Amino acid sequence: MNWKRMVIMLIAFMLVMGSMEYTNVSAATDDVFYISAGGKQLKVRMEDNESARELKTLLSNENISISMSRNGGFEQYGDIGRTLTSNDTRITAEAGDVILYNSRYLCVFYGSNTYSYTKIGKIQGMGNDELKNLLSEKDLTMTLSLNSFGEVPNTGIRDMTLKFRIMSVAGIMSIISVGVILFRRRREKNVA
Repeated sequence: MNWKRMVIMLIAFMLVMGSMEYTNVSAATDDVFYISAGGKQLKVRMEDNESARELKTLLSNENISISMSRNGGFEQYGDIGRTLTSNDTRITAEAGDVILYNSRYLCVFYGSNTYSYTKIGKIQGMGNDELKNLLSEKDLTMTLSLNSFGEVPNTGIRDMTLKFRIMSVAGIMSIISVGVILFRRRREKNVA
């Protein structure tokens, strides 16, 4: 392989690596919030609606704790303590749905029910049986937060470190390659 082609490939590699995005999900920038309930942490992906945005604004100021009660064998519900904008439509809520009812009640479903609700979000990474086991046995206190409980919030630093390392390796490889090329050219001139 001639030296020009190698330099061009290394420059192309550096450009590609520099343009790649190493992003992650961060509580501060992503539309998620967390619920702590019964010793478990539930991640909730938020809906794109005014009610969810208002809840996110509330949670940006403070965590919210809600005393929940079981209802109808399909949900836990509790008073948020504030009124949120609602856009109720007749829907069938299913296990994992987080719902706003009557503008001030948060409902977390472990079964299904059809009624007029405003969907706030959906619990991620937990199956129906797990939800039922967690939510159907007793009344719970749920705490809502934008940051995950008991973990350092994901700030993106790890991914930026990865990007820096990749760019550093690419830069070092380029410097070494150019050095080898220059050394060979100098040696060829000295031999000639």
